[in-house]
Amino acid sequence: MRDYLIQFFEYNSQANLLMLKAIKGTERKKEALAIFSHIITSQQKWYYRVHNMDEVEFRWYQTAMGFEKCRVQWEISFSSWINYLSRIKTEELYRVVTYKDSIEGIFSSTVLDIAMQLNFHSVHHRAQIARIIREDGYEPPVTDFIYYTRKPFRTDTNEIEKP
Repeated sequence: MRDYLIQFFEYNSQANLLMLKAIKGTERKKEALAIFSHIITSQQKWYYRVHNMDEVEFRWYQTAMGFEKCRVQWEISFSSWINYLSRIKTEELYRVVTYKDSIEGIFSSTVLDIAMQLNFHSVHHRAQIARIIREDGYEPPVTDFIYYTRKPFRTDTNEIEKP
């Protein structure tokens, strides 16, 4: 499970970086960058929660970071999660994390549920960014998971091609 989760984080990072690159061509950069900044901020906030670190003052929706800051902050956040997931044992994925929600109170979730939430959260917001890009008359990049994982099938040998 841990290795599959790492694969999903790697796909998510690649898809997010493709989307960040595509934002450059849109007229509504600020709106799209605000959404991308939110993805980063959320991922950082959850990392702090999982590690029971004092949370710096995060706002879920903040002023949009610029392109370069988004790229750098994404790489930092992604690397933090990959390093953490790479060194833990599978049992750690089922550790319960208790945290205070900014509105509703105190809750608990497993590390696995939090990690999955982060990836699904990115998918949700990439779709919002793709809509902005499309409404501005451009074609957003393909970021489907299956495009990341699929391998060519050879009909002459009935085998999957090796990478």
